[in-house]
Amino acid sequence: MFNPKRDLPKAFAVSFLFVVVLYIGADVAGRVLGPVGAKFLVIVIPLAIVGTVNGLSLTAPRIYYAQPKDGLFLPGLNRLHRDAPLQATTP
Repeated sequence: MFNPKRDLPKAFAVSFLFVVVLYIGADVAGRVLGPVGAKFLVIVIPLAIVGTVNGLSLTAPRIYYAQPKDGLFLPGLNRLHRDAPLQATTP
């Protein structure tokens, strides 16, 4: 991602709108295409949710890795141990 300040909110907005359109589309497909079209979208919606969960589970831990490296993590917890945040211990 070259410009996260611009691209990340854009990605969230597009994905949110995509899911909303899918839910509305399931209702419309049920009326226009019948039960087959509705069942197709009922299968696609959970796939979209799984994709979102996959993306979040891969990106959220990266935040906790990058914050200590940049000195932005909580004081006393800003050390990395084997590339993971580690609480500072006192001797």
